[in-house]
Amino acid sequence: PAGTWALLRARLDLLPDDALAGTGASDADMIVIGGSDVNGSDLDLVDDGADRAEAGRVVTRFLATDRAKALPDRDVARIWARMAADWALDLGRAAQHYGPLSLGYFLITEVSQHITIGDDDLALLPAVIRAWAHFTADARGLGAIAHQQWDEQLADVLDQFTSAYKEPGAVEHRATCADVIAFRLYETETSSEALFDRLYASAPALIRGQLDAARLALDPLPPPPPPAAAAAGTVYRVKVLLRGSKPPIWRRLEISSMSTLTDLHKVIQAAFDWNGDHLWVFTTDYGQFGYSSDLGDQDPDSVTLAQIATEGTTFRYLFDFGDNLDHNVIVERTLLAAAGTAYPRCVGGRQPDPALYYFDDDDEGRTDAVFDKELINARLARLQT
Repeated sequence: PAGTWALLRARLDLLPDDALAGTGASDADMIVIGGSDVNGSDLDLVDDGADRAEAGRVVTRFLATDRAKALPDRDVARIWARMAADWALDLGRAAQHYGPLSLGYFLITEVSQHITIGDDDLALLPAVIRAWAHFTADARGLGAIAHQQWDEQLADVLDQFTSAYKEPGAVEHRATCADVIAFRLYETETSSEALFDRLYASAPALIRGQLDAARLALDPLPPPPPPAAAAAGTVYRVKVLLRGSKPPIWRRLEISSMSTLTDLHKVIQAAFDWNGDHLWVFTTDYGQFGYSSDLGDQDPDSVTLAQIATEGTTFRYLFDFGDNLDHNVIVERTLLAAAGTAYPRCVGGRQPDPALYYFDDDDEGRTDAVFDKELINARLARLQT
């Protein structure tokens, strides 16, 4: 339905000036169907490069109206107007091109699904939307009939929006969807930088690798420095946290600072009892290290912990590009290696080993109810030197 409606509006916008001549269409018809304005002139279509400037001009004109000046919160009015103008421009229409049908569609299919609004702002929105609706009628020169139509239909439009916003499915969607934006943060979250960050966060690992490669081609990262001479006798105490786990699942490990990132990968696999049968990558201040050449990874055997991290450094470890087992690796302390102590070893943690796949025979019968440091160290013993 969304695609059909957008196509219909695009076709109407492209009709010649005299397409509705002789049909008896009134001002009220024109505001609903969304074709040319009442005088028969084409609506201005704005190219993508000028959209943000055009939206800004429309917002300024809206805020200068008497209705907007009478609103109790100018910020809510500005954000709403920017959001509505952006949406119209995204469809290739004039920023102020709204009728009851298009406003209802925007509120129900876009706002209720993709914008989180605080209770106070939600209570202010009806007055803001009313002011915006009458502004759009004036901006298009539609006259008294259009204002009358807004007065008659706005109550139903707003009631439908309120119901749609509070509908359980919409509430669940806003809580789980990756592209939901907070109303108060709309202007900052839709900046080009924020849009890139959101795209990057929600993209599959392959796409993230391609984005990283493109960014590095423009601004290459420096190579890791050589390890300091004193690093040979030191140990890093690192906390590895499985991101998104509730309650948090983490392991505190001690590992030689001269270990390669391949060594660290094996240690993390043993610490969480992962099975090591999927792709993985470390993301550091010096780029990505893994074995996926198509993602532009650097060789993880060629760099040590001491080269890419110091005390206080945090970097990422991603295992399994399908299920995205994502970890934070935090270097908590740098210690002198203790005489007679074998590394790596586990010195703390929380929660039992998580199941990798509940349908996998390897994970059947995994019923550990508590964190078991001895069991983890038994697995790590096979990697000790």
